[in-house]
Amino acid sequence: LFSEYADRLKAASPFPHTLVVGYANGYIGYVVAPECAAEGVYEYRLTDGRSPDISAGAMMNRALIDLGESLRG
Repeated sequence: LFSEYADRLKAASPFPHTLVVGYANGYIGYVVAPECAAEGVYEYRLTDGRSPDISAGAMMNRALIDLGESLRG
């Protein structure tokens, strides 16, 4: 995930402390932010056409925020 997603998650988290942990060099490559999904952007080129839908990062963020809110009770 791009750091923009981690920043958005931390800002919307219902918890006082939120740590976003990920990994690199996975099969699908980077989950790029829409503003970076342009021809020629380094990370987008590394996805080699295997990147998930450009809205995937926003969908993951929404699901994680919803999960956090449900856990908080």
